[in-house]
Amino acid sequence: MKNNQQRYKKNFDKNRRDIYYNVGDQVLKRLTSFPSKLSALYSHPMTIIKQQHPTYWIQDPNDQQIFQVHVSQLRPCKI
Repeated sequence: MKNNQQRYKKNFDKNRRDIYYNVGDQVLKRLTSFPSKLSALYSHPMTIIKQQHPTYWIQDPNDQQIFQVHVSQLRPCKI
């Protein structure tokens, strides 16, 4: 059982890349509630104001609200 777990971890980590964002980058935050299938999965672009990998603090440009999110909840904004 232990050998299988180590083998699965090795195969997973082989193709995984660690994602880093810089302060000032524009990112999209994953939305937590989906009222319907056709709803948006990600928010509008937000700016990273602080980083402490894997946690990032992002600021909404509309109302200046700050969110603390994990890197897995972010996607780069390519606009």
